[in-house]
Amino acid sequence: MKLFTFLLLLMMMAAFGQTVQAGTANPAHLIKSSFLNLKEDLAEAAGRGRVLTIFFSQTGCSYCELVHKVNFADQAIADLLKSHFDIVELDSLGSREVKDFSGVAMPEKQFAYQVGIQFSPMLVFYLGDGTEVFRMKGYYKPDQFKVALQYIAGGHFKSTSFRAYASEHLPHTVVKSGLIDEAFFAKTNDISQLAVEAKKQNKGLALLFTQAQCPSCVELHQEIFSDTAIVNRLTSKYAVVRINVLGQSAIKDLFGQPTTESRLADALRIRYTPTIVFLDHTGAEIIRYESYLKRQDFTGLVQFVTTNAWQKTPSFQDWLRDTFYAARKL
Repeated sequence: MKLFTFLLLLMMMAAFGQTVQAGTANPAHLIKSSFLNLKEDLAEAAGRGRVLTIFFSQTGCSYCELVHKVNFADQAIADLLKSHFDIVELDSLGSREVKDFSGVAMPEKQFAYQVGIQFSPMLVFYLGDGTEVFRMKGYYKPDQFKVALQYIAGGHFKSTSFRAYASEHLPHTVVKSGLIDEAFFAKTNDISQLAVEAKKQNKGLALLFTQAQCPSCVELHQEIFSDTAIVNRLTSKYAVVRINVLGQSAIKDLFGQPTTESRLADALRIRYTPTIVFLDHTGAEIIRYESYLKRQDFTGLVQFVTTNAWQKTPSFQDWLRDTFYAARKL
């Protein structure tokens, strides 16, 4: 009986040890307990040599859930976050009071507008002096997420672009694809002239930045551009041009100045492929999306930019919640 009790105790201790070990990787432990005074959070992070990270999420956001359940649960990502980053999570549509870096109090939602949050998830990284050094716009899959954290933690943003850094450090997945063409792509090496022609048709420009050997680019073509309804709606309001972020072909930019595809990508701070930059008929940027989107959400994005919703709504995510998905629930 004593032996049985002893063995039972050992089993309980082992189980407890496993529970504790698993708990250390619990994604919830990666979020900082904060009074939402961002000036104090910034000072605390700086004092510990860490990077303050504001994670803008929202209730019902499936991509935000992926960040928590997939990315934060990855042990390599969790280790990087615990070693170098203080994460404060805010609801980008929330009403809790937050004090910004200057000490001004406002609801979370207003602060999100103030720093230009169009959609969730978005992670914004700040140095100790309050300088923003990087944004993860939308959902980055674990490999890209981890490389982005390494890029920031190692200070590589001081000397190189994320696109260049990522091209060297991302796992090289072989895909059966070079640059993918589509019949609806505008064939031009003069974006300024294309903009003039598009304006005559009351259209804007959609600049698609892509590259060869890009699995996410292949997904975009196979899952999104194969949908005739999406393509027809997109091209009814935008001239779409593909730009190779690694290309050295001569091209004229929006101002008619000679450059190359890769230099244009650098000038527009393209960090991720595929990225789509939507410009109105004046050449002003409406929105850019530089991460993974499911087909239904891409459908929403196209509807947002092809109607006057982008002019009337404070952000893409407000419109998605209040109009696009609200209508689907009726």
